[in-house]
Amino acid sequence: MAGWSIQGGFTRMATRTSDGMLIKTDRPRDLFKLFTTWTPGKLRQLTVGGGVSWQSIMYDFEVPEGPLRDIYSQPGHGVVDLMARYDFSKKLSVSLNLNNAFDKIYRTSLYDHSYGAPRNFNATLKYAF
Repeated sequence: MAGWSIQGGFTRMATRTSDGMLIKTDRPRDLFKLFTTWTPGKLRQLTVGGGVSWQSIMYDFEVPEGPLRDIYSQPGHGVVDLMARYDFSKKLSVSLNLNNAFDKIYRTSLYDHSYGAPRNFNATLKYAF
């Protein structure tokens, strides 16, 4: 379809010991990313788009089932980002981005309890010379 672009990727990592035990579970086993943009035919200066990044559960395989497993785990989750760009000319454009549009709370690491960025918005004015 004219003016439409889509990009995506999927990664699976399943590291096992020689006897078949799953290890490296503190990293997501599955990652999926999909992003699309569209430029309307009648308004070529405007581009709008959005995307999703999703990952499966992470957990510490050495922690037994129970309350501690909840502390050392991160359920699978997805994050949605949105964007719009307007080109005033070949040299001047403005971009608006809404990251983590649904304000998903998620951990980026199991061990230091750091969290992903909350919903945030940024605008960029770009001039090429």
